[in-house]
Amino acid sequence: MKSSPVVDHVADHLKDGGALSDVDQRRFLVDYHTRYAGADDLFTVVSNENGEDSYAWLMKKVADQAALKPGSTIADIGCGSAYMIGQLEKLNIEANLVGVDPCEAQIQLANQSKYLPTTRFVEAFADNIAVGTASVDVITSHYSLMLLRPFSASLDEFARILVPGGKVLAVLPAPWSPAGNAIPAFSKLVTERMRRFYPSHPNVGVVNAECSSPDALTDAFADHGFQVSHDVKEYTLRGSAEEILEFVKLLYWFDLYPREYRDDFEVEMLQIFKDAADDKGIVVWGRSICFLAATKLA
Repeated sequence: MKSSPVVDHVADHLKDGGALSDVDQRRFLVDYHTRYAGADDLFTVVSNENGEDSYAWLMKKVADQAALKPGSTIADIGCGSAYMIGQLEKLNIEANLVGVDPCEAQIQLANQSKYLPTTRFVEAFADNIAVGTASVDVITSHYSLMLLRPFSASLDEFARILVPGGKVLAVLPAPWSPAGNAIPAFSKLVTERMRRFYPSHPNVGVVNAECSSPDALTDAFADHGFQVSHDVKEYTLRGSAEEILEFVKLLYWFDLYPREYRDDFEVEMLQIFKDAADDKGIVVWGRSICFLAATKLA
């Protein structure tokens, strides 16, 4: 993985026992996605028991719950390189689509992929989106809600741009799934190794506290005038030990692992995945995913 002064700054701050501020978290995310623009598409390889990925699940919820009509506006928050926008374009409902992302490199990729004239992209953080008040019918979010900081201000902005009765439809990670016997050993290894470098923050991550559980997320939305429901499904990634390792290496926390120790760490992780493989060499990597539907009450 590529080196970065931003990562070095954040890592040094965390090693000294400091908390990850909203500003540093934002800088880290923009820096990461500048270096790895398009990496968000990796989640298309994670699917449920029916072979349906989490994008497809979210799209089904949009089709079932949004009651969209021509002229509707959908804003995809944390649109990345526009995979979700591309799926929305296929709905053929003559909707206005707005992709929102704070990373210029991602927006550039997104602009290369759009094919509807009613699709546009906005470079912005979620607490300051350049769209009109009460102008959006549906907000979608695929694996971005847990990254929004400051979270309360972002929800205020959601409430501002949504029409009364407008919806937020999102997927985000839930607590770890027991699926796949690699998870316990892997989690133990990661905690032990991260504790060496971040003794005050062994579970280094960039997730906001309000998304620590589906219940906490529900409470946060309710506090901002939304009626909320959520459910959780099990998803898995199936692949060789080497493929699972490459997936893991693209997760945010690994970017903060000191580069001079990564080779040994990768060897240890790979061995765990090999030990968990079945007789065909396939590893099952489990993940629980939360689907959230929040309706603006007024």
